[in-house]
Amino acid sequence: MLFRSEEDGLGPVQIQRSTESLRHVQKYTAGANWYPHHKINIAGQYYYRVRENEYEHDSDNTSFPVSPGNLYPAFLRNQEFDTHDVNFRVTYRPVAQVTLVSRYDLQLTDYNTKAGTNNLGIALNEIRSAKMTSHILSQSASWNPLAQLYFQGSVSYAFQNTDSPVTDTTGAGANLVQAAQNDYWNGSFTVGAVLSERSDLQTQYVYYQIGRAHV
Repeated sequence: MLFRSEEDGLGPVQIQRSTESLRHVQKYTAGANWYPHHKINIAGQYYYRVRENEYEHDSDNTSFPVSPGNLYPAFLRNQEFDTHDVNFRVTYRPVAQVTLVSRYDLQLTDYNTKAGTNNLGIALNEIRSAKMTSHILSQSASWNPLAQLYFQGSVSYAFQNTDSPVTDTTGAGANLVQAAQNDYWNGSFTVGAVLSERSDLQTQYVYYQIGRAHV
């Protein structure tokens, strides 16, 4: 996908910038299923997802400003997000109308950044700007009391930890930025009804809450 953005006259300093960005997304998946019982299904899956953002700056008057010298230039050239996910899922159908799904995900994500030059003309090398580790537990349930009516609910909790090279900074910058732990709850409830062959009705409620956010 190709995107184009422009900035003109923002804030007290007149900034003129024109940028084109190109996004590539790929995902590769492999998995296996096991049916030990007609009511139980056990599945395991691995997927690798990579997203790459490329930036082409057609114009940018903040590249080498004379005054002031603290403007943020459009120096980002490439960003890459690599995610490895391993998940295990158990599906249980106690009765024909009810389905329960329990799932666990382990995710490892690397954030890599490539820049050009900063506003002082110094070339910046590609770095791994951050790494995130996530443990996600989720449970869902669905109930179809009638062929035209269904209820679905799900809840998940994620344990997330993000750290970057700046967490190892020594000297005057030590401990200014630490590894971040950002856990969260996520839940949803859906009610749906089939009204006719061409129409249906659905109501959904979504809930999100940060469970723990500290450094």
